[in-house]
Amino acid sequence: MLTDIRSILCDRMEPEQSVYREMPGKVLDYPITIGNFLQEKNGEDSAEQFAELLEYKSRLKNALENDPEYIRINRISEQLGRWLKRKKNEAGEGFTQEEMALFKQKRKRLQKQKREIRRGKEEELCGIYGYDYREIRTMMYKNTVYFSWFYDLQKMFPQLAKIKTGDIREIPLFVSHLEQLRKALAQKEPIGLVGGPCLFGVDEVFLEMTTDNGERAVFDCSCDRRCLVGNDEKETIEEFIERHPEKIEAVRIRNCKKGVTRQEYDSIRYLFSVAEVFDGKIVIPLPDLSYFKYMEAILQNLEETLREKVMEEFREECYRITDHYLDVIRHVAEKYPKLSYLVVHDREVELRELFYEKRRPYLEGSTYMQKITGRDTRKEAVVDYITMLALPYYLYGTRYVVQVDSVDETDSGRKCNKIHGGDMELIQLLYPEYLSRDGKNTIYRTTAGYKDYIGQPAGEQGGMK
Repeated sequence: MLTDIRSILCDRMEPEQSVYREMPGKVLDYPITIGNFLQEKNGEDSAEQFAELLEYKSRLKNALENDPEYIRINRISEQLGRWLKRKKNEAGEGFTQEEMALFKQKRKRLQKQKREIRRGKEEELCGIYGYDYREIRTMMYKNTVYFSWFYDLQKMFPQLAKIKTGDIREIPLFVSHLEQLRKALAQKEPIGLVGGPCLFGVDEVFLEMTTDNGERAVFDCSCDRRCLVGNDEKETIEEFIERHPEKIEAVRIRNCKKGVTRQEYDSIRYLFSVAEVFDGKIVIPLPDLSYFKYMEAILQNLEETLREKVMEEFREECYRITDHYLDVIRHVAEKYPKLSYLVVHDREVELRELFYEKRRPYLEGSTYMQKITGRDTRKEAVVDYITMLALPYYLYGTRYVVQVDSVDETDSGRKCNKIHGGDMELIQLLYPEYLSRDGKNTIYRTTAGYKDYIGQPAGEQGGMK
């Protein structure tokens, strides 16, 4: 749905009671296309993701940790804990009812004293700030990322002031796990970065099929159906093949992608600019290998010789697109000569196989992986998309990875974190899908005339800078 953050906030909360009251108007009104997967959160739950709330929470923590009475009570609590542990470890010794009653009474009394001290500190801070941080509202998308904006991030990470891509200051951002990024920086841990463009979008690569009775059908390869704007036909490539068993006599791939769109270009330059700020190592997956698996699956019922011919043609066209991206990546990388980066794609055989090898332990025997998608034809491609986000961890060994990507990749990031179970921490720094000049659809989903390819007048503003 096409909306903006201001509209979402006004529908769901009092903006003045939210953390977004300082968000710039240009960011509040920036057009975004996101689904209605929104959840209101309180300040206590989301304090780690916002500078103002984090400062408030940190002051409360420091006030408690430096309070003599609070320190004394904690010391007694620790002594009780050691006593309890020692009693449990003493062979043949149990607790008498009297001992347990005394222990519970003392622990209850100490907890009450701690709550009273905490309440007093909270009241003091409310007087200073004029509000209780726990009552401040925030907004989460897909139970994963919080609405945010650049200047709030810069307060937590001052090095962001040096970022070269100034336009990132004027768009909404969507963030998660910023506490892990602060932890990595504090411990001087190496940081990996991952992101980049999809291979192609709607209305760019087509599959045309002709039957022996002259019926001709054109499908969009980005969605497996006739998904052009204004076309309501729902039939998929698989369904068409099933409807015409052994009657399809010709299939061809038509590549109409004229270049790199301004969003695809920005997805690369944003990645490098954030990597420079955090001195991180970059991996850019160009997911042609994932697209090949998807296409092979949906063509599985096509006659074998014809299927092999189509796949050969599809690979050739995808390689042309990948080569164009590789040129653009080199162009951007020249401006960041100190940064290390790798590009993973189907023809980088050594990196591709290393990717498969490193991820294998996280896939084998995983019940969660069985739930990724109910469509078998998409499963292998989807698994690639999710695990590609862990490439800096697989290839560089960086446990902390920042995903600089489109907000459409929110789900992939959440699933990637779940699959890796704490071995790797994925921090998300996501940006909106750009709205095309048609005023309705994103560049990814619009028709060819509104793609804003780099080099066209409408694409120059966001283009080769």
